Amino acid sequence: MTRRAPRSAARLLAPCGLALGLAGGLGPVPAVYGQPEASEASPEATQSQQRYELGVDGWQALGPRRPDPASPLGRLAAVRALLAQSVEALEAGEEDRSQEIAQQAVDLGEAWLEDFPRTGLEAEARLLLGDAKAASGELYRALTDYEVVAAGFPGSEQFIDALWRQYEIGLRLAGGESLVPVLGFFKSPGPKLGEELLIRIQERAPGSVVGEDASFALADYYYQRREMGQAAVAYELFLANYPRSRRREWALLRLINSSLGRFRGPRFDATVLIEASERILQYEQEFPATADRVSGFRLRIREALAERDLLNGQWFETRGKGISAAVLYRAVVLDYPETAAARRALARLGDLDVDLGRLDPPTSSSLASLPVDTPFSEPTEPEPGVVPPAERPSREDLSPPVQRELDRLP
Repeated sequence: MTRRAPRSAARLLAPCGLALGLAGGLGPVPAVYGQPEASEASPEATQSQQRYELGVDGWQALGPRRPDPASPLGRLAAVRALLAQSVEALEAGEEDRSQEIAQQAVDLGEAWLEDFPRTGLEAEARLLLGDAKAASGELYRALTDYEVVAAGFPGSEQFIDALWRQYEIGLRLAGGESLVPVLGFFKSPGPKLGEELLIRIQERAPGSVVGEDASFALADYYYQRREMGQAAVAYELFLANYPRSRRREWALLRLINSSLGRFRGPRFDATVLIEASERILQYEQEFPATADRVSGFRLRIREALAERDLLNGQWFETRGKGISAAVLYRAVVLDYPETAAARRALARLGDLDVDLGRLDPPTSSSLASLPVDTPFSEPTEPEPGVVPPAERPSREDLSPPVQRELDRLP
């Protein structure tokens, strides 16, 4: 589903600052939507709409057809004319006069709905009425008309226009603005209403431009409010639903940040760190030119995982289970040798009354090869006889501890 091109460059700027397009012959698209401003009708379009009449002297061009002022089309044209006057007054700096004219358009629009309930033009009339209410400063009441179009006329030309109106109002509400509530379709004015609007938009127009913008805006809304669990889910959905979006790299970075933000500390579940590690690997594969952006994240994750294993070892040590503590301390040393937790783990191994020779392999070489500076210090030359870290066997290459000691683990 794509947004239909507007037919005029006229813009409705409500006194509250909301950029709205007018339906029918006045439908602009605000620049925030990423759509180009439409210019006046091209000569080709004008020529295609020109009417002719065959007379004695051949075909004669006719002037533009004007509907009967008392007909449904004629009265809608009157509403559009008032909205155009409201725009002109606003551009001239006459805000009070602009709102007065917009209120006249509201009265005409409401009277139209009463007089012509079933003409096939209800969607256009509702959108015009919502624009008139927005121009008069009644954004919350305008939302009810946009909701009627979005919920009741999904096949109309005005459907996407109504969603764009709701999207922009939803952004402002999510940003902290408040509207005076009236009886209508919405029960939670304020940021929660903005959240509700963004959810409805992407559900109603999946795969569309407005749906993509609403999906990303909703994820950013959760992220800015530090609701990291909700933000991670929203960014996941965005990446799944819009895999070719130009915002994919940014969404992936935000997803990594959200996953890390959900980690409550080394004493709690570390599943979110594993998920973040997988997303870091995905980012490095998809965007190798900027992979250095996530290198710091990987170090943070390794430090947190090492600290978690160290705390588990300390828990066993405080309960007199030295073998279990030694197994965990050794795992920290072998899995995360560059971390501060590894040095602390080796220090604890030296204080344990445990025969380290019973642990296969011994950890004495690891103790000697650890750097004494922080992970951010300059690299130092290894001592003679010490195996460089790159040549040291990984934990997967080592045989497990003796079986009888594993059986003693709780």
